[in-house]
Amino acid sequence: MLGRMAHACVGVLDLDKSVSFYTNVLGMKETMRRTLPSGTVIVMLNSGGETEVELTYRSQGGTAAPPSRDVGLRHLAFFVSDIEAAVTTLKERGVQFYREPGPKGSWPRAAFFRDPNGADIELMQL
Repeated sequence: MLGRMAHACVGVLDLDKSVSFYTNVLGMKETMRRTLPSGTVIVMLNSGGETEVELTYRSQGGTAAPPSRDVGLRHLAFFVSDIEAAVTTLKERGVQFYREPGPKGSWPRAAFFRDPNGADIELMQL
């Protein structure tokens, strides 16, 4: 049912320092940068393969350290060819989604659930 892995998401405290590390130290290339309406900045990086690393930065507006879920590995993401069918199948297997897929035509169409250890997993249909 799952396709190839799409990306791994890492929450970061310092976006510039993190992008510099992944690009200058590890040799990855920045492939996309987007600022969401919430102010969250997402940077996609690629090392030449199919799987990317997503750096997510959430500004805390000068407050103390962000909540723990904002730093470190955030989620695993997998491509699926038909997100409705994948969600239906997983629900039949007892999976509870905390975010359902967006409407048809939205990009990306994504749904989120947690594994038994609390790790977030994203399904994406492009």
